[in-house]
Amino acid sequence: MATLNYLADKHKKSDWYPTDPKERARVDEYNNWQHLNLRFTGSSLFQTKVIIPLIKQKPPSEKDLEKWHQKWQESTNILEHLWLKRSPYLAGQRITTSDLLGKSQTIS
Repeated sequence: MATLNYLADKHKKSDWYPTDPKERARVDEYNNWQHLNLRFTGSSLFQTKVIIPLIKQKPPSEKDLEKWHQKWQESTNILEHLWLKRSPYLAGQRITTSDLLGKSQTIS
């Protein structure tokens, strides 16, 4: 996320990463939330379901799978019912680096 914001600043793409402090704070707010919620819970679920069983050569713990699946569901519900309800884009009225991060979380 910092790389996207750096590149937007470097190439003077203020439409992607606003220069207005309030608008920039909104982008930073989502980017940080995404990192600590969607990214963290999604990667933890993937590790629990795929990586750890491969390493240990045994099925995943159902309890751990349920825990991380629940946390992933909570994060996706917040994404849908908070972030996507406020405006057409994740961090305001136009596309920003937040939307690039948000899109990467929805690719299946």
